[in-house]
Amino acid sequence: MLGMIVPLVCPRGIGSARSLLLNRYFLATVLIEIFLFIPLGAYLISFYPAWSLTYFTDPGTWQTENLEWLAGGAMAGYLAANIAGFALAARLVRSGRSRDAWFALLGIAAVLGIFSLITLPQLTLVGTFADWTAVPRTTVPIIAHRIGWIIGLDGLLMGVVLLLTLREFRRQE
Repeated sequence: MLGMIVPLVCPRGIGSARSLLLNRYFLATVLIEIFLFIPLGAYLISFYPAWSLTYFTDPGTWQTENLEWLAGGAMAGYLAANIAGFALAARLVRSGRSRDAWFALLGIAAVLGIFSLITLPQLTLVGTFADWTAVPRTTVPIIAHRIGWIIGLDGLLMGVVLLLTLREFRRQE
Protein backbone atom coordinates (compact mmCIF):
# COMPACT_ATOMS: atom_id res chain seq x y z
CA MET A 1 0.00 0.00 0.00
CA LEU A 2 2.86 2.39 0.81
CA GLY A 3 4.30 2.01 -2.68
CA MET A 4 0.92 2.72 -4.29
CA ILE A 5 0.14 5.88 -2.32
CA VAL A 6 2.93 8.09 -3.66
CA PRO A 7 2.14 7.66 -7.39
CA LEU A 8 -1.57 8.17 -6.70
CA VAL A 9 -1.05 11.37 -4.72
CA CYS A 10 1.63 12.75 -7.04
CA PRO A 11 0.39 11.87 -10.56
CA ARG A 12 2.00 14.84 -12.35
CA GLY A 13 5.42 14.09 -10.88
CA ILE A 14 5.10 10.41 -11.73
CA GLY A 15 3.95 11.28 -15.24
CA SER A 16 6.86 13.63 -15.86
CA ALA A 17 9.57 11.42 -14.32
CA ARG A 18 11.97 10.07 -16.93
CA SER A 19 12.05 6.58 -15.48
CA LEU A 20 9.29 4.56 -13.88
CA LEU A 21 11.46 3.51 -10.94
CA LEU A 22 14.61 5.64 -11.02
CA ASN A 23 13.10 8.79 -9.57
CA ARG A 24 12.77 10.58 -6.24
CA TYR A 25 9.21 9.37 -5.70
CA PHE A 26 10.29 5.75 -5.81
CA LEU A 27 13.36 6.49 -3.70
CA ALA A 28 11.17 8.07 -1.01
CA THR A 29 8.95 5.00 -0.69
CA VAL A 30 11.95 2.66 -0.59
CA LEU A 31 13.69 4.77 2.07
CA ILE A 32 10.57 4.89 4.26
CA GLU A 33 10.31 1.12 3.89
CA ILE A 34 13.99 0.48 4.64
CA PHE A 35 14.38 2.86 7.59
CA LEU A 36 10.97 2.63 9.27
CA PHE A 37 8.99 -0.43 8.21
CA ILE A 38 11.62 -3.16 7.80
CA PRO A 39 13.38 -2.53 11.14
CA LEU A 40 10.02 -2.79 12.92
CA GLY A 41 9.21 -6.03 11.10
CA ALA A 42 12.65 -7.45 11.86
CA TYR A 43 12.30 -6.54 15.54
CA LEU A 44 8.85 -8.09 15.80
CA ILE A 45 9.68 -11.36 14.07
CA SER A 46 12.95 -11.66 16.00
CA PHE A 47 11.57 -11.03 19.49
CA TYR A 48 7.88 -11.89 19.10
CA PRO A 49 7.77 -14.62 16.46
CA ALA A 50 4.54 -16.25 17.68
CA TRP A 51 2.71 -12.92 17.56
CA SER A 52 4.26 -12.08 14.19
CA LEU A 53 2.95 -15.38 12.84
CA THR A 54 -0.46 -14.57 14.42
CA TYR A 55 -0.18 -17.76 16.48
CA PHE A 56 -0.91 -19.92 13.41
CA THR A 57 2.17 -22.02 14.16
CA ASP A 58 4.50 -22.55 17.09
CA PRO A 59 7.86 -20.97 16.19
CA GLY A 60 9.40 -22.91 19.10
CA THR A 61 9.09 -26.08 17.01
CA TRP A 62 11.01 -24.54 14.10
CA GLN A 63 14.74 -24.84 13.64
CA THR A 64 16.53 -21.53 14.18
CA GLU A 65 17.78 -21.42 10.60
CA ASN A 66 14.23 -21.85 9.30
CA LEU A 67 13.05 -18.92 11.41
CA GLU A 68 15.97 -16.87 10.11
CA TRP A 69 14.98 -17.73 6.53
CA LEU A 70 11.38 -16.81 7.29
CA ALA A 71 12.45 -13.49 8.80
CA GLY A 72 14.71 -12.68 5.84
CA GLY A 73 11.99 -13.70 3.40
CA ALA A 74 9.44 -11.54 5.18
CA MET A 75 11.73 -8.49 5.07
CA ALA A 76 12.48 -9.08 1.39
CA GLY A 77 8.74 -9.56 0.82
CA TYR A 78 7.97 -6.21 2.44
CA LEU A 79 10.40 -4.47 0.11
CA ALA A 80 9.22 -6.43 -2.94
CA ALA A 81 5.59 -5.58 -2.19
CA ASN A 82 6.51 -1.91 -1.89
CA ILE A 83 8.35 -1.96 -5.21
CA ALA A 84 5.57 -3.90 -6.96
CA GLY A 85 2.90 -1.58 -5.57
CA PHE A 86 4.81 1.48 -6.71
CA ALA A 87 5.49 0.03 -10.17
CA LEU A 88 1.85 -0.99 -10.64
CA ALA A 89 0.41 2.33 -9.50
CA ALA A 90 3.00 4.39 -11.42
CA ARG A 91 2.37 2.40 -14.61
CA LEU A 92 -1.40 2.82 -14.25
CA VAL A 93 -1.07 6.55 -13.49
CA ARG A 94 1.22 7.05 -16.51
CA SER A 95 -1.26 5.27 -18.79
CA GLY A 96 -4.15 7.45 -17.58
CA ARG A 97 -5.72 4.69 -15.49
CA SER A 98 -5.43 6.26 -12.04
CA ARG A 99 -8.92 5.07 -11.20
CA ASP A 100 -7.81 1.44 -11.65
CA ALA A 101 -4.85 2.08 -9.34
CA TRP A 102 -7.20 3.55 -6.70
CA PHE A 103 -9.42 0.46 -6.98
CA ALA A 104 -6.37 -1.79 -6.60
CA LEU A 105 -5.30 0.14 -3.50
CA LEU A 106 -8.80 -0.07 -2.04
CA GLY A 107 -8.91 -3.81 -2.81
CA ILE A 108 -5.62 -4.40 -1.04
CA ALA A 109 -6.78 -2.30 1.92
CA ALA A 110 -10.03 -4.30 2.05
CA VAL A 111 -8.17 -7.64 2.07
CA LEU A 112 -5.86 -6.37 4.81
CA GLY A 113 -8.84 -5.04 6.76
CA ILE A 114 -10.71 -8.34 6.50
CA PHE A 115 -7.62 -10.29 7.56
CA SER A 116 -7.17 -7.91 10.51
CA LEU A 117 -10.80 -8.38 11.58
CA ILE A 118 -10.54 -12.16 11.32
CA THR A 119 -7.31 -12.23 13.34
CA LEU A 120 -8.20 -9.41 15.75
CA PRO A 121 -7.65 -11.52 18.88
CA GLN A 122 -4.22 -12.60 17.63
CA LEU A 123 -3.27 -9.03 16.75
CA THR A 124 -4.40 -7.53 20.04
CA LEU A 125 -2.87 -10.09 22.44
CA VAL A 126 0.89 -10.53 22.85
CA GLY A 127 2.74 -13.53 24.21
CA THR A 128 4.37 -16.79 23.32
CA PHE A 129 2.63 -19.61 21.51
CA ALA A 130 2.27 -21.35 24.89
CA ASP A 131 0.61 -18.19 26.30
CA TRP A 132 -1.81 -18.19 23.35
CA THR A 133 -2.76 -21.86 23.69
CA ALA A 134 -2.97 -21.88 27.51
CA VAL A 135 -6.40 -22.22 29.09
CA PRO A 136 -7.08 -19.57 30.19
CA ARG A 137 -4.88 -17.51 27.89
CA THR A 138 -1.93 -15.80 29.53
CA THR A 139 -1.31 -13.32 26.71
CA VAL A 140 -1.20 -9.60 27.42
CA PRO A 141 -3.27 -6.90 25.67
CA ILE A 142 -1.07 -5.19 23.09
CA ILE A 143 -1.80 -1.74 24.51
CA ALA A 144 -0.31 -2.85 27.84
CA HIS A 145 2.78 -4.34 26.21
CA ARG A 146 5.84 -2.51 24.92
CA ILE A 147 5.34 -3.73 21.35
CA GLY A 148 2.02 -1.90 21.24
CA TRP A 149 3.85 1.31 22.01
CA ILE A 150 6.70 0.51 19.63
CA ILE A 151 4.28 -0.25 16.79
CA GLY A 152 2.28 2.88 17.59
CA LEU A 153 5.29 5.17 17.67
CA ASP A 154 6.81 3.67 14.54
CA GLY A 155 3.45 3.92 12.75
CA LEU A 156 3.11 7.54 13.83
CA LEU A 157 6.63 8.29 12.63
CA MET A 158 5.96 6.56 9.29
CA GLY A 159 2.73 8.53 8.89
CA VAL A 160 4.39 11.87 9.66
CA VAL A 161 7.32 11.17 7.33
CA LEU A 162 4.97 10.05 4.54
CA LEU A 163 2.67 13.06 4.94
CA LEU A 164 5.58 15.53 5.01
CA THR A 165 7.13 13.83 1.98
CA LEU A 166 3.86 13.90 0.06
CA ARG A 167 3.30 17.54 1.02
CA GLU A 168 6.73 18.46 -0.30
CA PHE A 169 6.23 16.49 -3.53
CA ARG A 170 2.82 18.11 -4.09
CA ARG A 171 4.24 21.57 -3.39
CA GLN A 172 6.94 21.00 -6.00
CA GLU A 173 4.43 19.76 -8.59
